[in-house]
Amino acid sequence: MGSDMNAVDDALAEPLVRDELGSVVAMLCARFPERTPREIERLVTDSYQRLSENARIHTHLIPLTVNRCRRLLSDPASVCSGRHLQVAPVHVTNTTSTGDAA
Repeated sequence: MGSDMNAVDDALAEPLVRDELGSVVAMLCARFPERTPREIERLVTDSYQRLSENARIHTHLIPLTVNRCRRLLSDPASVCSGRHLQVAPVHVTNTTSTGDAA
């Protein structure tokens, strides 16, 4: 698992990923002004890291991160006491087609 975390840290250090996540934070801050920028930044980073830890294909991590964060910020049930969000573990399932469709 240590090498997985290094890969996540390396991905977050990449300028393109960092810039994309920064854009995600800005968009979510505009959409959810009742949340602090720091809170949203932490949610985006945590969500990206959790998704990235289990991902074999990293192509869609940014859109998945956006959708997950938007869903968590929109859902009152995801909020703990005060301003802290409770982030559930992410379970990634393989949804690729095996070609067995009728």
